Amino acid sequence: MKIEDHILGAVLDPIRWVSGSADFAHAAAASLDRVFGAPKAVFVDRRRSAPLTRRASPEDVYFINWPSWCKTHYCERFQALDPIRRWLTSAAATHDEDVVCLSDLVSSHRLENSDYFHDMLRPSGARHVMTMRIHDGANIAGLLSLVRDSAAGDFTSAERRLAHALIPALDIAYEVARERAGRRAAANDRSPTLCALTPREQEVVRHVARGHANKEIARLIGASPWTVKNHLRAIFGKLGVRNRTELCALVTSLAPDDQP
Repeated sequence: MKIEDHILGAVLDPIRWVSGSADFAHAAAASLDRVFGAPKAVFVDRRRSAPLTRRASPEDVYFINWPSWCKTHYCERFQALDPIRRWLTSAAATHDEDVVCLSDLVSSHRLENSDYFHDMLRPSGARHVMTMRIHDGANIAGLLSLVRDSAAGDFTSAERRLAHALIPALDIAYEVARERAGRRAAANDRSPTLCALTPREQEVVRHVARGHANKEIARLIGASPWTVKNHLRAIFGKLGVRNRTELCALVTSLAPDDQP
């Protein structure tokens, strides 16, 4: 199935700059809502859940636009009973079933007479579910479920074909998001942190960042200019900067919560 450029753009544009599983889950849900009209979504990151028969940890399950109680309710009570999870286990050996609807797995009569429907789906306004498998190479990295209410109707055959055609793009977006998160974590590990400074040294950094000279800083902290100079020498060594200009640039680059 050939995907029109505007449809592919609607899917990829909100996702292309995200970092990590949580960002991917929210961005993918938002972009696919624009294509399929499914305001709710669930993303289960299964990278840490091998083998597939193992339940996903709550920290790897992302509920988007659901009532706040749904995630806990699902993970504690209904994950093991979820027909989609059972489908994942049964289809784990093949890659020819990358899209499935809840209606493919359980009849309306059986579903609507189940605790899963009465205690999970109906109270949250959910009814129709289409799930797409996200891949990490040859492995199944996650499940992205798009969810509609009963008034919107079930997903059509054409929508299922479109979802199947979009999976390679989502696979790439997920891979990029994971790689970007890894690079960011590695960069953070290498970056100097102001936590290495003493409280007095952090106070000196604050005054340097505000443009105060050594004599002004000495007056503000009640010390001699020579003491301030010694503080700065220690600060430069701990943070790996050579002068006040590099120190100010470092402080500016930090997130507000990390600044002194």
